[in-house]
This record gives sequence, structure tokens and C-alpha cells, in this order.
Amino acid sequence: MENHNCQNCKQEFTIEPDDFLFYEKMKVPPPTFCSTCRMIRRFNFRNETMLFKRLDAHTNKEIFSTYSSFSKVKTYENNFWYGDNWDPFVNGQGYDFCISFFDQFEKLLSNAPIPALSAYRMINSDYSNEASGCKNVYLSFNIDYAEDSAYLRKVRNAKDSFDCYECEDIESCYESILVNKSYKVFFSVECESCVDVWFSKNLRACTNCFGCVNLRNKSYHIFNKPYTREEYEKKVREYGIGSFTNKEEVKNQSFSFWQKFINKFYVGNKNYNSSGDRLYNTKNCNECYFVKNAENLKFSQDVWLSTANSYDYSVWGDGAENIYECMTCGMGIFNLKFCFNSWEGCQNLEYCGYCIGSKDCFGCVGLY
Repeated sequence: MENHNCQNCKQEFTIEPDDFLFYEKMKVPPPTFCSTCRMIRRFNFRNETMLFKRLDAHTNKEIFSTYSSFSKVKTYENNFWYGDNWDPFVNGQGYDFCISFFDQFEKLLSNAPIPALSAYRMINSDYSNEASGCKNVYLSFNIDYAEDSAYLRKVRNAKDSFDCYECEDIESCYESILVNKSYKVFFSVECESCVDVWFSKNLRACTNCFGCVNLRNKSYHIFNKPYTREEYEKKVREYGIGSFTNKEEVKNQSFSFWQKFINKFYVGNKNYNSSGDRLYNTKNCNECYFVKNAENLKFSQDVWLSTANSYDYSVWGDGAENIYECMTCGMGIFNLKFCFNSWEGCQNLEYCGYCIGSKDCFGCVGLY
């Protein structure tokens, strides 16, 4: 174990023996920034929620982009960029060993066309970003496989849902957070496998519950009190939540009711030897946040689906392994270092951006 001072914030941080083994396996030097400063540096390569108008570098028409008009990059409209009517090798440049690599990489990043939005396989979803596999989705960000939905963020597999955050496998849900595998959940938080739930928190396998907290396998409860089906339906109608005023009153009443109950010290389940928060089905994932179905991760955030053996990895996953210091890379990728916005089967990349399905590349931009 070694203690170091971060070159950025000057705070002391520790490199553990297992960390050195990982760096040796990945053939990278130990970090000189602490984990927090490394995370901030990575997120500088991601604009998730802001869209700008700028001119398309090919047609000179005004388009929406994740990059502002002041950014020194060339952007093509996504449909054109993913097409075959341009050559990504035209802007290739030779390497000059007398000039800094990063100066040359910056020049390439300014000249090589990149897609206007970080979006992939989208249908009628022009105003969404950091997204893939969506259809008829509006103003949603960091989402995958959503349909007929709007105003989502950090959502995967959604249909007919609006105003939801950090949810997965939902349908017909509204204004809810941390809801999974559920149908018709409204104004609720931390609910899983639920149907027709309103103003509730931390429910599992519940149906027809209203203003409830910490229930399991219950039906027809209002503020944790059981009712018959007929009594439940009558009582819910009496609340008159079709009125905005009544709905807000019930919402405030529910929030006050929630405060009477204890809270788990973290959000998550099925974790072994892991630390952080919002962890689900993880093993040996330390200092990680919002990670699902992963093993042997450290200093990582927003990583989903079958990810393993990675450090300092932010956003995506989906079959990723041996990843170090990468942002918005995923979908069957292997052995990526210092990369951003590269996905679908990429292998053995280092210092690359917007490389799709590419292998054995160093310092490349916009290869597809």
C-alpha cells in the first residue's frame, strides 16, 4: 500500500496492493490523481442533458448537437455519420514524434467528423442524447431501449413512461425514481415488481397500494393499513387525485408519512464484498455507485449489465471487461484504456473516441 498526494486537489489518496496488480495487468502506470479527480476528469468528456444548435459540417444546415457552436469539433448529423457516404480515413494524420501526443490528438479530434449526438439506433427520437435503441422518445438522457416515452433519465427498458429517473423494466410509470420491473407506478420511490402503486416508497411485489412504505407482497393497502378491494377503490376515489390541488396534498401527506419510517443505510441488494450505493447483484465492487450485475470493479459509476475487471469506468457496461479510465463505452467491449464514446465490440483501444466496432487502435477518432 502506498500513499500519494493528488496532483490536482493535493489531497492524500491510497493505492492498494490489489490496485497495483490491476495496473500491471492493464500495462498502465499508477494514477497521479485521486479517484474523485479522475472521475471529474472523465465526466468532462460527457454532456448528458444539454443540447445545442450548431451547423452540420457536411450540409451546413442547423442541427441539434451535444456540442455547442463554440466547440472546436466537426459534427455530422447522426444518420449521415453512420452511413457509407463519407470516408473516416480522409482526416487521418501522420504521427510526429517531436510533438506531444496530446497536441496531435487534439488536432485530430478537431478535424475528424464525429456524430452530433451520442445516440445509436434511434427512431424518431431526435431530441434525446446518450441513448440507444429508442423509438418515439423525447427529451430523454442516458437511456437504453425505451419506447413512446419522454423526460427520462438513467432508464433502461421503458415503455409509455414519463418523468422517471434511474428505473429499469418499467411500463406506464410516471414521476418515479428507482423503480424496477413494474407497471403503473406513480409518484413513488424504490419500488420493485409492483403494479398499480401510488405515492409509495420501498415496496416489493405489491399491487394496489397507496401512500405505503416498506411493504412486501401486499395488496389493497392505504398508508400501510389493509382494506378490502371495494373499500380500497372507494377510499382512493375519495382522495380525488384527478385534481392537481388534491394530488399535491396527497403527495405532501405521503412524504410526511414516509418520514416516520427508518431507511436502509444504502440502496441495493444481492451484493458481496462491495461498497458504495445503488448496487445490485455485484461482487467485489468497491467505491462504486449505481452499478448492476458486475464483478471486480472499483471507482466506477453508472455501469450496467455483465461488466467485470475494470477500474475508473463511468457509464454503460453491457458485456464490458478490462476497462480502465473510460467514459461512455460499452456493448461487448474488451481492453479499452483512456477512451470515450466507443462501443459495440471495440477491442484493444487506447486514447480513442467515437470508434464503433473497431479493434487494435491507438489515438483514433471517428472510426466506424
